[in-house]
Amino acid sequence: MKKALSLFLALLFLMLLTVSCNTPPAGSEGTGESTGNGETTALGTTAAPLTIVENGASQYRVIINDKLSNTLATPAYELIDAIKEKTGAELGAATDFEHPSMPENDATDYEILIGTTRDGKYFDLTVPEMSSRDFYITVVGSRILILGGSTAAILRGVDHFIENLLPEAATDTWTLDASTDLLVVDENSGSLVFMSQNLLNNNTEHNGKTILNTEISVDQAGKNSIKNRQPRIRSLFLELMPDAIGLQECGNWHSFLQGDSELLNAGYRLITCQKNNKISILYNSNTLDPIASGSIYLTEDPENLACSVEWNSNGNPRLAHYVRFRVIETDETFIMVNTHIGFENQTLQYNQTRVVAEYCAQLKATFGDAVVCVGDFNSKKGSQHYDGFVNEFGGAIMEDTKFIALDSSTGTGSFHALGSRALDANAIDQVMVSKGDWVVYTYCVDNTIFGDGDLFYSDHFGVYATMRLEDKDN
Repeated sequence: MKKALSLFLALLFLMLLTVSCNTPPAGSEGTGESTGNGETTALGTTAAPLTIVENGASQYRVIINDKLSNTLATPAYELIDAIKEKTGAELGAATDFEHPSMPENDATDYEILIGTTRDGKYFDLTVPEMSSRDFYITVVGSRILILGGSTAAILRGVDHFIENLLPEAATDTWTLDASTDLLVVDENSGSLVFMSQNLLNNNTEHNGKTILNTEISVDQAGKNSIKNRQPRIRSLFLELMPDAIGLQECGNWHSFLQGDSELLNAGYRLITCQKNNKISILYNSNTLDPIASGSIYLTEDPENLACSVEWNSNGNPRLAHYVRFRVIETDETFIMVNTHIGFENQTLQYNQTRVVAEYCAQLKATFGDAVVCVGDFNSKKGSQHYDGFVNEFGGAIMEDTKFIALDSSTGTGSFHALGSRALDANAIDQVMVSKGDWVVYTYCVDNTIFGDGDLFYSDHFGVYATMRLEDKDN
């Protein structure tokens, strides 16, 4: 009997131990909560809180990746300012490059790291898989990390940190749950962003004009020169992180686009048009793999005749350029077409638009892929050539994302001549897609202006759409 009782008690103990090992301790659920931006997964376990600010002072500093310092400096100082506003503490800032070169800036355990900064050198961390739109906020030891699948995602991570993890009310002491471990998956994860951007290829086109309703000169040769607009374009691209950008008027921009260290570090690579450098496609090599490309002239003989005589092109060649891409994450393929249609006369516009539409239809038939066509169409809804593109030419297989997107800003134009005219109701730059092939989430014209409203990134605002390939199996 004693042996049987002993055996029973031993078995009972083992059962209790098993239950204990498989039951998480109270409060170990982490800090995950829905943000409205997508799915938030809590990955952490309970630990003692971190004291970030005590009695209005802090040991912490904000550290950013040196290679992305121009882009990440703004959110870093936004975070520093937000912390100061809530707690009175003013955190310092540095880049990871400064640590080894300046002893007083050497790494410490009290850092808020923005971006993939020194991970692996001072701590071990397994970063979860993220799309280019997901971000991750976690604590490793006493360090706080804000990471993302792209620069744009990192910026959203900083915004989330400011809005959700800083104190709600002013206080001179701020602690953070050390189990904080948030993976925020964007609701449009798996989607692609396509953009059209006319870069304005010279420094003289708008000389002598003034910004609308002001006496301020657009100063095209000075403050709005190509050289001065380059960092604005960089910041635009790195903030939006499009997967592919159709560029027009870009010949004088090639050295910048191919050699800028921040664009290269973000994964951007340029594919030039074989027939002429007036148009090119910039793509993110982290998400897309180019597998074929080609180009045509917008003339009666698209393969051979550079400038139309019948349509009176005035010796100005216009083109369409395609790249067939493979989506690295899914192995799906699609075709992107980029174009710049002339404006010399109605006959020219009508026929060049027709040639582009027929090119899209031909490429779709040849490869069997979905098509996205971006470009400066120099026309808007209601014009004969725009309406022909979506209703008649090439079998009418294309449609405008601005009118099919689930969330669309249709009420602004894209051409503004460096602020010297009022915006039209609709953009003349377009993002078109082949019908039935795409689910379009958002469409937007990016009307960012720098300085005091007198600094522009081009004379066209960028137009972009977020979408994913339609699942043909369902």
